[in-house]
Amino acid sequence: MKNYYLFAVAALLAWYDAAGQKLPVNHFTVHDGLVQQQVLGLFQDSRGYIWAGTKSGISKFNGATFENYFLEEGVPATNIFAFDEDKAGRLWAASGAGLLVFDGQTWEYFPRLLRKNQPVACLDDGSVLTIDADGKILLFKRGKYEFVVEGQPEIKDVSMSGFLPQPTLEGTLFFSDHNAWRYSEGQFHLAHQFDGTPYGVNYAGRLSFLEKRDSLTNVYGADVRDTVLKNVPLRATRQLMTKSGDVYLGDWKQLVRISKDGAPETLLSGVMVNALLEDRDGHIWIGTENGIFQYFPHGFFYYGNEELPLPWGILQDDEYRYWSPNYNHGLYAFEMGGPAEKVPIELTDDEGGAISTESMYFSPSQDRDGHLYFAFSHGVIRYRDGVFDHYIKPADYLLQEKESSAILGTYYDTVGQCLLAGATNGRLLLKKEEGPVKLIQADSGAHARKFVVSICRSPDGYYWWGSSAGLARMHIQTGEIDIYEKRAPQRGAISLSIAADSVLWVGSKEGLMYYNAATDSLIAFRPDIFQVWVMDITFTPNGLMLIAEQNEIKVVDWAHYKATGQLRIKNYNYRYGFFGLESGQSSCYLDRENRYWVPAGNGAYFIDVDAISFDQPPAQVRIFRINGSPIGFLSDEFIALPYGVNEATLQFEPIGFASTLRHQYSYRLLERDTNWSAWQEEPFAHFANLTSGDYTFEVRLRIADTRHATVDVLHFSVSQPFYKAPGFYYQAAWAGLVLSGLLMLLSIGIYRYFRKNQKAQLALREKEQQLTFYQVHTLQAQLNPHFINNTLTAMQHFSKQGDPDALDQQIQRLAKLMGHFMESSLSADLNSSVKADNTVRLTEEVELLTHYMELMQVLHPGLFTFEIALPKAVPVSEISLPPMLLQPFVENAIEHGFRLGKNNGHLLLHFEMEGQALYCRIMDDGIGRQAASELQASSMGSFKSRGTALVYERIRLLNNMGQHIELDITDRPGGGTIVQLTIQTNRTTAYDRRNY
Repeated sequence: MKNYYLFAVAALLAWYDAAGQKLPVNHFTVHDGLVQQQVLGLFQDSRGYIWAGTKSGISKFNGATFENYFLEEGVPATNIFAFDEDKAGRLWAASGAGLLVFDGQTWEYFPRLLRKNQPVACLDDGSVLTIDADGKILLFKRGKYEFVVEGQPEIKDVSMSGFLPQPTLEGTLFFSDHNAWRYSEGQFHLAHQFDGTPYGVNYAGRLSFLEKRDSLTNVYGADVRDTVLKNVPLRATRQLMTKSGDVYLGDWKQLVRISKDGAPETLLSGVMVNALLEDRDGHIWIGTENGIFQYFPHGFFYYGNEELPLPWGILQDDEYRYWSPNYNHGLYAFEMGGPAEKVPIELTDDEGGAISTESMYFSPSQDRDGHLYFAFSHGVIRYRDGVFDHYIKPADYLLQEKESSAILGTYYDTVGQCLLAGATNGRLLLKKEEGPVKLIQADSGAHARKFVVSICRSPDGYYWWGSSAGLARMHIQTGEIDIYEKRAPQRGAISLSIAADSVLWVGSKEGLMYYNAATDSLIAFRPDIFQVWVMDITFTPNGLMLIAEQNEIKVVDWAHYKATGQLRIKNYNYRYGFFGLESGQSSCYLDRENRYWVPAGNGAYFIDVDAISFDQPPAQVRIFRINGSPIGFLSDEFIALPYGVNEATLQFEPIGFASTLRHQYSYRLLERDTNWSAWQEEPFAHFANLTSGDYTFEVRLRIADTRHATVDVLHFSVSQPFYKAPGFYYQAAWAGLVLSGLLMLLSIGIYRYFRKNQKAQLALREKEQQLTFYQVHTLQAQLNPHFINNTLTAMQHFSKQGDPDALDQQIQRLAKLMGHFMESSLSADLNSSVKADNTVRLTEEVELLTHYMELMQVLHPGLFTFEIALPKAVPVSEISLPPMLLQPFVENAIEHGFRLGKNNGHLLLHFEMEGQALYCRIMDDGIGRQAASELQASSMGSFKSRGTALVYERIRLLNNMGQHIELDITDRPGGGTIVQLTIQTNRTTAYDRRNY
């Protein structure tokens, strides 16, 4: 336990402001894609996404880009302040208006007033723990909220302090006022009492919370009696205890870190801290009223352009002071932890004129006596015993007037005790102490026309110097020069370095090379990984190889590679604590405290090499879309593509921060090929012509060698018609050719047979159609005497009544009825004997039925009434149907339904049209079919109709001749019978039967 009561608050402020150094911090705002500036909650899920809750929506960050969710995306609530993930992988979010859950595709919202700035916890049993607006502890189960304990008498207001999230409700600590309560066996038990108010509960690898008392803060660990820090002079509102033991405290205006060794540091000032998070890489995320800050505790700290305007080099002298030549800004010096100051340099030419020293260049160096050498626009400056002098002058190396006098870099040979400098036109300058300058000229190839930017000496006695065009070497003893411009697999030699095993390494415009002495050649090293400009190569005593690319630093565990042959690489870039742009050529530097410095266009960056670790989790890769549709979070999700879709485009993305700027992917579709595809930078894969079946797709993200991020897997299925199967048309074409040949042979064989029998078959078909026609007419003729018999019976009845006028009226009615009947019987002549179009119009059929039912009403007064329902939308004059098709069923309704047992019956004829179908319904409310059958069986003299039997047979024959007629007879609910005839016509109407 450490006591900070004696520390003044001022000592905690602006630790970095006094030093001039800057934190390795990313700052994300709405300009970077954040949904809203005021960040209230932060969370990292199992996939590696960083989630940010704001006052107007939710942002998801994959390490490079934001994806936002707000009202239009199904997030109706505002003020999102807490997150958690359940065992199924779904994300839960808490807002002041209720809980939300996201399965990766859609949001679901459960309204409820909740207390703001309180945690939410997903328990192992699937329920969710939270606190309502009144300070009551709630469990959300199966879509409903319920109180943990009704009344909750012991805890007055837990919402002001919160609780420590646990996997289960049992044993969970709740805080209120000055107390800590533990839930056990359905009850709350007092666990501890505080002098102040517990607050700022957090869980990030270690449980911790605050106790606020007056203007001081105590920090507790998982045990409510475990005081980690005591009497910190800060009224903190947010806290975070990291896995390494550091404590971060935030309040309304600043963020302070107290490391495990006790040193307090103010990291951010002038910001209101709302949320703190430590991600799996050990980075600290700070949610504020002004966006999100991402702090890299083990990243590259730096001096910005405010301190060092444009640093092109770094050098530490024997007194541990740092020197930095700045392009177009002169020379700067600073102590570690102090501000940088410009160093005045006064040089004059032979005529006494001032020489500008503003344009300084790369690679300062130091000799064994502690003298410093700086390359600049007019040669080399030496700093010796506090005095600057013009050590190498243009007159020492210029051969023509128009040549540039700039020297771009220096190198001190500690073995030969001489200074080497790189000049224009491929010249290497050598100067030993106060002796003359010796020119070493590479006088052939493109290398001879470029500036020398890199120099080194190899242990086997060679000087090597490189330019943007090539590489040259000179044997120190013999002076023999070799040019490697055409013998190099890559262009340029931007940087040179000697490894511990004396091998020369070369950084080129296209990657990394090493010199093979046995073959006297340069060999590209892992061109699949190193593909861009390598600005500098540095080997460290602890077995690391530091490779500076233009905007990225790659740290190679060189000792591990030499022992195992496998690369372990850690990438530092803007995602992982290095923000440098355009690293200097051959200018990186390892100082006496084992700090690695990288001069860049926007500052001088440094990192403690001893703190570099390869234990960080690798970036993950996730398949997030298929054919443009998002893929959910549920681990057992199986996706079925829509029927008929036989193509799949799968999109994937890296998640996390420990990855290179240029991601490479490899994938495979197991059902097609178990081999992995070649590495590619495109974040998608496309498959066409997939056959029906189940598929397993796998993708991996490359980091180095076999060390990949976790492979992501997606299962999906394809279902398609057989004609969309791959190769179907090709196979069908071959099959068609074969069948065509067979058909041609077969047609030749059967042609004569068809030719011979064609006339006989036509004659036979005509006879069969004539026979069918005569059968139909015979049946219709059988109906005629049946109807005439009924008609004569009616006339006899009228005669017996002795009323001449009535008899005359009924005879006229019978005459009309007989006329209609005869016309329907004779409507077909012998010329149409082979056709099935013996029909009458619906108007004529309706008129015949009307006369018939009126006649039956006269014969049987009071027996029944009738109604014909014929909507106007039915085109009666355009519809035709076979004659006398309905009359037998009307007759049956009268004779069997009414005469056998019921008077005052009602008969309804209903017509309607749907499409080309005419529906004819004959509905009576008589005694029904079963009762009529029983009465008919008991009365030998009762009426027996043969009309319906003839109609059944007639319908069968008409259907055989091409008509489409359906007959359906059912019992009517409440008594009676329903006969429905469905007749397909050639008349299409827009009449909708539902409108009647």
